[in-house]
Amino acid sequence: MDASGSVGVRDADLGLIARHPSASSIHLPLGDKRLSAPFVAALKANPREGTYVSGATSLDGISRTHSYRRSARYGYTVNVGIADETVLAEWRKQAWIVVGLTALLIVAMLALAWSISRNWWRQERQIDEMQASRRILNEVQSMARLGYFDYDLRRDRITTSAILDEIFGIDDHFPHDAAHWLALVAPESRTEMRSYLDGVIEQGHAFDREYRIVRHSDGQERWVHGKGELRFDAAGKPLALIGTVQDITRQKNAESALADAKDYAENLIETANVMIVELDPSGRLKRFNRAATGITGYTKEDIQGKNWFEIIVPRDRYPDVWSEFERIISGNNRAEEFENPILTKSGEERYIVWRNSEIKAGGQVIGTLSFGIDVTETKKVQARLANSEAALVEAQSIAHIGNWAYDLTSRELTWSGEVFRILGLDPEQSQPSSQVYLQAVHPDDRVRVKAAYKQFLKSHRPYELKYQLLLQDGSTQYVSQQSRAIFDNAGNPLRFVGTLQDVTLQTIQEIGMQESEERFRTIANYTYGWEYWEGTQQEILYINPACERVSGYSSLQFITNPGLLAEIVHPDDRVLWAAHRHDIIGKSDGEVVFRIITKDGQVRGSRMAARRSTRVTESHAAGVPAIVTLPN
Repeated sequence: MDASGSVGVRDADLGLIARHPSASSIHLPLGDKRLSAPFVAALKANPREGTYVSGATSLDGISRTHSYRRSARYGYTVNVGIADETVLAEWRKQAWIVVGLTALLIVAMLALAWSISRNWWRQERQIDEMQASRRILNEVQSMARLGYFDYDLRRDRITTSAILDEIFGIDDHFPHDAAHWLALVAPESRTEMRSYLDGVIEQGHAFDREYRIVRHSDGQERWVHGKGELRFDAAGKPLALIGTVQDITRQKNAESALADAKDYAENLIETANVMIVELDPSGRLKRFNRAATGITGYTKEDIQGKNWFEIIVPRDRYPDVWSEFERIISGNNRAEEFENPILTKSGEERYIVWRNSEIKAGGQVIGTLSFGIDVTETKKVQARLANSEAALVEAQSIAHIGNWAYDLTSRELTWSGEVFRILGLDPEQSQPSSQVYLQAVHPDDRVRVKAAYKQFLKSHRPYELKYQLLLQDGSTQYVSQQSRAIFDNAGNPLRFVGTLQDVTLQTIQEIGMQESEERFRTIANYTYGWEYWEGTQQEILYINPACERVSGYSSLQFITNPGLLAEIVHPDDRVLWAAHRHDIIGKSDGEVVFRIITKDGQVRGSRMAARRSTRVTESHAAGVPAIVTLPN
């Protein structure tokens, strides 16, 4: 028993027989019949047995919980007391265990509730991010004119995006199957497209095709580029064709314009009455026009790829001519006229006045272009041929487009992988930021780019801007940036989104077109003979200044009065001249000799050589004759 416990034995009259601790130690004599009030109350309630709490006793000051029992057979009462502290110690131990377990349970429940709440919040955020990404993707597809499709081969059913429907001019009521899709393909291409689609499905190839369509809603023609891949079942049977369609009408128009410019240049070169010779840096012949053949007696096939100077220049003049060529190749061309004799195929020596220029590509001289006028018979001709560059760059069919987004709430800027590629950056090594981007903008364009973006921040109006990038490897690129704001229902901006497209090739093409036009217009302007281009309505598209030397009338007089061409023809030759003009419409070229009456009344003999252009452009109709007249 605990030291603070007690045991008491009393007789039938409740006199004390024995006690622990001993009665003497607490000054309680044997035979004492005094009982505590709680004991008396317990005996009264239950004379045989029971329990009670004594409280702090006057004997030793210890509060105990007692249990007693009276034995009628032996005539004594046993009373056992256990100190409250001893009883409570075990209870407290159990209580602390319960409290601890309860606390752990509460903490676990709180942790579980926090985890559930966090996962719920993450799920909500992921849903918001997915919705935002979907909105951004839709905006990017809209700006890039890029739609997608899913063609179920088993059901012959095509599921399309809103952007694709807009490109084709259709809606949900339009039947989305292969037959109706083919009906939107330009009539002359439908059979070929049907065969191509069948071949893709039968042979399991990827779909990659540029083709013209006729919009269902308004009948407009557009060029599109379709790309797709097949999906197969476990047995290898094709189930669906999934891919994208991009509107490339603008790109195709640019390609057509380049082809028109090139054809115009070729026509002009071939009909020019001056020698046009193009050489590579080693002096080998690359280009040789019809006039050069007529003057030298050599055909292009005779001397193509051979050293021009070894064939055409007299031995005694070779050092001077070669020195002039080296000066041009070195980039020190001062655009001066240079005269030297040449030897024709027959051995005849003729004098040519040359106008030379270097041809550059990427800042490097890759050859020379020379224009020569035969001044053997008369040295009165003064050539004025301009410097030019022969660099026509063909357009590519696929545009590289990246997208970006800036969240105004989180202040987070994101770039697609294509933006990193265009900027020449590694996504693993670089983080999207306006500072990083502006660092990539060419210093010449940086102020303009900043100003455009600053205005966008104030107005929130969409804008498009083209400028240059200067990449870390020292290379430059042209890019086209489109930006717009996304608003909430109250009209407040939520985020800025946009695209970045590599338009280096397209820009080079545009520059090439401008340079080509300037180059060959310069040729015509300095040609000694009279050249002009006439439209199908007999309008004057172009006429060079030599018309005034030949006829006495200025270029402006012919342009404002196209009928003047017919008026100056000698009356006796007008039937011949008109018949030739009629014939040239259906032929590629031709010549006629006739007389004209100049402004001062003189009669001059002329020879007209004409060539008909076959290209179609925005400014020139099909069948435009290019007419060249030369004085006899």
